[in-house]
Amino acid sequence: MSSQLATVFLERGDVRGQELALLLDLKTDDIQDAPDEWHLTIEHGKLALRQSDGNLFTFSFEDIRNRVENARWSAIAKACASVRRPKVLDALGGWGLDAIILSMAGCRVTVTEASPIVCAVAKNLAREANTPLAFTCGFVEDYLNTSGELFDVVYLDPIFPQHPKGARPSRRMQILHSLAKTDSDLRAVFEIAKKHALNRVVVKHRRNQPTLFGAPHWQITSKTVRFDIYRASA
Repeated sequence: MSSQLATVFLERGDVRGQELALLLDLKTDDIQDAPDEWHLTIEHGKLALRQSDGNLFTFSFEDIRNRVENARWSAIAKACASVRRPKVLDALGGWGLDAIILSMAGCRVTVTEASPIVCAVAKNLAREANTPLAFTCGFVEDYLNTSGELFDVVYLDPIFPQHPKGARPSRRMQILHSLAKTDSDLRAVFEIAKKHALNRVVVKHRRNQPTLFGAPHWQITSKTVRFDIYRASA
């Protein structure tokens, strides 16, 4: 299947914006035609998200550098370490942070993300981090049904429900919630993930969140999140 392309809205004569659009495989349009809701643009030579009221959001590798240090020893790397240099599908890619960590830990990572705008930001983060991720901007079900590709590990990071204690999510997560496409049936995604995983399916949860798909075969827990691991043969 072909990826869905996002549009970046540029000022006339923005050479840097045109170059970045080419690098990230983005369509371009005039900034005067930008929609009111969140849209891609260029701010001080960097990819950014903007709303018509001037609300601006930028997300660069510098914002996450501390998160990806010691990637090889992270809980997510341990959860996905099925074989040496495993081939991993990050099926619900979001901003791509987990995919970058997995790549830095030695995994060969493919990312699927249904929102073209979110996918574009994730591509840009991977470019800034110099991590070799493969991207498909579209629904994971369509990608797997069309490609038939198999992976050592299929990794699922569903958007967490509202925190039971009412804690307000970060601005980055609030924007992701507003942009994310939620048409996928998570149970259906899990079932197709098992068919395309040679070794395991890994599902990320909050540390104390109930399981989504029944009892896992084992778990790896960090300070704030938990990784439920299901053998592919289940």
